[in-house]
Amino acid sequence: MMRQEAEAMSLKEEIGHWIARDLPRRGTMGFGSGSTVNAIISVLGNDFSEIKWIAGSRATSDQLSDHGLKETEPAHMSVCIDGADQLLKEGILLKGGGGALFREKVLWGLADTVIVGITYDKVVSSLTHPLAIEIDPFAEGLVRQSILDRYSCDLALRGGENPFMTDNGNWILDCSNLLQTMTAEEIVELHHWLKSLTGVIETGIFVEQRGRCKVIVASENGIEELRM
Repeated sequence: MMRQEAEAMSLKEEIGHWIARDLPRRGTMGFGSGSTVNAIISVLGNDFSEIKWIAGSRATSDQLSDHGLKETEPAHMSVCIDGADQLLKEGILLKGGGGALFREKVLWGLADTVIVGITYDKVVSSLTHPLAIEIDPFAEGLVRQSILDRYSCDLALRGGENPFMTDNGNWILDCSNLLQTMTAEEIVELHHWLKSLTGVIETGIFVEQRGRCKVIVASENGIEELRM
């Protein structure tokens, strides 16, 4: 297990070095959240101290501060750098394992280009991770009922009796046993339907970035760039 974790960290650092080659040394850019983002921040360090960074989570904000990088408020940016839980080969990204999906989508929407770094094992033919759905706490019962009336799946409130709280003060519903049987078109339809529900803030299905997203996939054989 420790060997696998060390390999994963090495690959994430390799992603950071690859991304750093083409990044400008000035301007405004964004960082999402997660272990890959943390590794990339560690790689960039002081070489990018003149850039104003926008953080996708409080945890990322702490990482930026620890490495002496300047933080600013959300605004238009040239590049947003992030990770992902899984990438469906048809071009759909699944995120939300860390619970920062809403803020990450804000950053992605503000960026001209989104660069996503992932390891090879996250490229999949079907999405098997639970789908994270950020909801207003008051609407949990309504959202849960609406989903179960339409789909056969398992829903769990993240944190159970002590609900996980997002940086925005919301809750996360994790939906399992649903996405892996869906086509890409059905997943996109699900995302838009969920967004139409009263109380749903955001979903972990990332599709809006198509046409301006570059995915960096790291493996023991090197780096591969995918365009979405």
